[in-house]
Amino acid sequence: MKPGRKILLLLLTAVMVLLLLPQSVMAEEIVQDNGSAGSAGGVITVFATLTDAVSNQTVDIGTQLDDLILPDTLSVTAQVYGEGDTLEEAQEIELTGFTWQSEPEYDPLAGGEYIFTPVLPEGWIAQDGVTLPQITVLVGAAAMPMGMELLSSIPTEYIFDVSEGNITITPSGVGQLTVTYGAGETATFDVEQEITITGSSDTYSVAVLQNLDTVYITLDNVIIENSPANRIACPFSVGAYSTVHLTLSGENRLDATTWFGANDGRNAGLGVPYNATLVITAASTGSLWAHGSYKGAGIGSGFGHSGTVTIDGGTVTAYGSSGGAGIGGGEGGMGTVIINGGTVTARNLNSGAAGIGGGNWQGNGMVTITGGTVTAEGGGCAAGIGGGSSGVGEVTITGGTVTATGGSGGYSFGGAGIGGGQGRDGIVTIDGGTVTAYGSSGGAGIGGGGGGSGTVKINGGSVNASPTPSTVTNNSGSSEYLVTISGLPASVGVSYEVNGGIPVSCSTDNNGKLYLWLSATTGSADTILISAGGSQYTAIGEVSTSTNNFTAYFPLNTSPTAAPGTASGTTTVTASPNTGGDVLRYLVSTSFITPPEMNSTSVPAGAVTSGNNLAATAGDWVGVYELNSSSQVVAFSQIQLSAGDISAVATTINTQPATVVYGGSVTLSATLSPGVAGKTISFSINGTSVGAGTTDGSGVATRNATISLPVGNYPILASFAGDPVYAASSGSAMLTVSPAPLTVTANNKTKVYGSANPAFTASYSGFVLGQDPSILGGTLTLTTPATASSGAGSYAVTPSGLTSVNYAITFVDGTLTVNPAPLTITADNKAKTYGDPNPAFTVSYSGFVLGQDPSILGGILTFTTPATAASGVGSYEVTPSGLTSVNYAITFVDGTLTVTPAALTVTAHEKSKTYGSANPVFTVSYSGLVNGDAASSLAGTLVFTTPATASSGAGTYPVTPSGLTSVNYAITFVDGTLTV
Repeated sequence: MKPGRKILLLLLTAVMVLLLLPQSVMAEEIVQDNGSAGSAGGVITVFATLTDAVSNQTVDIGTQLDDLILPDTLSVTAQVYGEGDTLEEAQEIELTGFTWQSEPEYDPLAGGEYIFTPVLPEGWIAQDGVTLPQITVLVGAAAMPMGMELLSSIPTEYIFDVSEGNITITPSGVGQLTVTYGAGETATFDVEQEITITGSSDTYSVAVLQNLDTVYITLDNVIIENSPANRIACPFSVGAYSTVHLTLSGENRLDATTWFGANDGRNAGLGVPYNATLVITAASTGSLWAHGSYKGAGIGSGFGHSGTVTIDGGTVTAYGSSGGAGIGGGEGGMGTVIINGGTVTARNLNSGAAGIGGGNWQGNGMVTITGGTVTAEGGGCAAGIGGGSSGVGEVTITGGTVTATGGSGGYSFGGAGIGGGQGRDGIVTIDGGTVTAYGSSGGAGIGGGGGGSGTVKINGGSVNASPTPSTVTNNSGSSEYLVTISGLPASVGVSYEVNGGIPVSCSTDNNGKLYLWLSATTGSADTILISAGGSQYTAIGEVSTSTNNFTAYFPLNTSPTAAPGTASGTTTVTASPNTGGDVLRYLVSTSFITPPEMNSTSVPAGAVTSGNNLAATAGDWVGVYELNSSSQVVAFSQIQLSAGDISAVATTINTQPATVVYGGSVTLSATLSPGVAGKTISFSINGTSVGAGTTDGSGVATRNATISLPVGNYPILASFAGDPVYAASSGSAMLTVSPAPLTVTANNKTKVYGSANPAFTASYSGFVLGQDPSILGGTLTLTTPATASSGAGSYAVTPSGLTSVNYAITFVDGTLTVNPAPLTITADNKAKTYGDPNPAFTVSYSGFVLGQDPSILGGILTFTTPATAASGVGSYEVTPSGLTSVNYAITFVDGTLTVTPAALTVTAHEKSKTYGSANPVFTVSYSGLVNGDAASSLAGTLVFTTPATASSGAGTYPVTPSGLTSVNYAITFVDGTLTV
């Protein structure tokens, strides 16, 4: 293949692109173009021109750099794509190891100009005439110059045509490989790059040499067939210690059989020698047909041991020639095969090798199958899957659909279907999948080859194993397994292990009898069902440490089958005897029936002559006894009934009528007859499901339901869907929904006499289903006889007017309480002079309503006060009382009577004397004393003052009285005159 013109798109993770060629790569013309860069930390856009030296064409490309970071080591990721490809078809490669040095030493925290130059890694050189690029970074500047060199690089499509020459793939350094193709051309690239091989050839081949850790190859419609001129070449070979991941695309054929003779060939169609690894998968519907030459496998070893072959998908067909397995070892070699998926067919068409596994003559086979569809056939006396002739087979199956047939080839001892080859052991573990295996000429279906022994563990899955297939499945719910062993000669013993780890040894005497026994140390065992020669035998008996021998019993010619009878709760069992003229007896039992002794004349009581309409239930056992003309039991079989084997029992349902208040819960009840527990009864009301209940031992099922249907009558339907034992039935009744009680109560209110009635309200009790008054009809009305002028007292408030279909409404009166209005009667304040009688007392009113006045009050207004005419000066309470009213709450407030002093005048009498004589005795007169008071009632001492003396000349002189005091009098002193 000649690489065409390619375009290189470089996506850089640093500020510089540098692709330098290794010394072995041809130099190409370089065209330099100047780029531009933004400020530090921004986005750098680089534009460059690429010239391809092959096509001498120039292509412009561009790239963006997101971070202006200069690491010590530059990592370059390149996307390369071919002419005509889209960018999405590009493949990525990564180049690392470029170290940069700067002048001066770069300090990212310091400003200035730095010049960066790459230091080439060991083994790399620049092309002649190419100056290593430099990057000038002006830290802090708005822009910076940039120069770059760009080279064309490696092709990205790796497609090689085998018709142009041999294709050889060899390791080339760490993580690299080299493909030599065509006329000796080479291409080197990463081992992770997938290689595609196409074309047809009868001359050339493909070889992956040794020590390639991993190589990825796609075969795309490849045909390689040996010709007489190239008869010893393997069409496709994998070297030792190499691993090939092979993807199949289209139809591929690798054929090494075109030429082989007595000593020629020894090639596999697809060679995988010892210590090599092959993994096959497929792109959608890819396939491979492979055929080995003399002593070679179809896929595996050409001679001797094979490496490991793993098939994960695709359609794979492989044929081994004489001595070689279809997939696995060549002549005398073991084969290791793992199948996880796909459709795999493998056969040895001549003699001695397994379909999948070991080659002829002591070729052991180690095979693991986890999925896919696998068909294998051994040749000669080899296993279908497992050992070749005289080879041990170790096989593990956990999934998939597997069919295997052991080879016979006219030999006295053949191979197992799955297990060992002639005379060798088979070690087989089956944990899942669907397995069918046929042994040949004494070889077990599953186990040892003819003349060999076998160890078989069946832990799950469905297994068919014998020359005459009979199904092997695990019995649900128990640890028992049905194991099939067929065609073993009398001298051969085979060890089997039932689930739970109990080993069972088996042997035949070639006379139609099969013997089973446990080891002497085994104290207990499950019932073990064994089949041989296409006939099923039942092994049963007590386990004894001294005698651990089980004897198998002959079954009927045709195993019993059961079908529903024509009568309710019955089954009809059909079987056929081994010998015409023998009669059958049928016995129904609730437990497993211990098989009878052969040739005995005793049939258990209860056995009937016809298998028609036997009364039974699911889980019962029906034993069928074959009696000869002497009434001896010559065969016996039994069957356990399932629900589908029994005709359904007719049932009826009695549904109970029910009543419920609107919005309430009701318990629905129905009785299934006959009464049987555990049946589901579904309930519906008015056609809507309300759930289901489970019947008790009396057949009664109940279901609670909340009813939201309006008031009325609705049908209740109780239904039983039926099952294989009991027929479906239903019954109906009526549900009556009555109104729910709802109480509407007027709320109690109060008001004061004379005020308007308050707004009346009501409270509700009894709403269901989250409802509120908005769902009621009518209009709520609240009435009362009370008005603003209604006297104090209690008045009924009556609600009415609301209606509802779903509620029975009860209206309850509330009470309006009219309280007396507050009325304040205050005694007016009064005043009087000491000694006067009390004045007439009066009051003022505050609180009358409705335009009323004191005339509506009852009682007589009276006043009381401690003050009298003789009361001294001071303040005295005036207390009103005596008035009453039903409609007013009267509060009496005292007034005040103030007593003020009386006016008292004390006047000095007129006096005269002669000049020179002493002053006379002065006296006074009093005017204003009340209440019989006299001068003695006064306090203080009366004194007189005058300017006149004995020597005073004739004339008049004032005489001034003073000194008297009184609480009750306001005293005025009046001067008299002394005339001299």
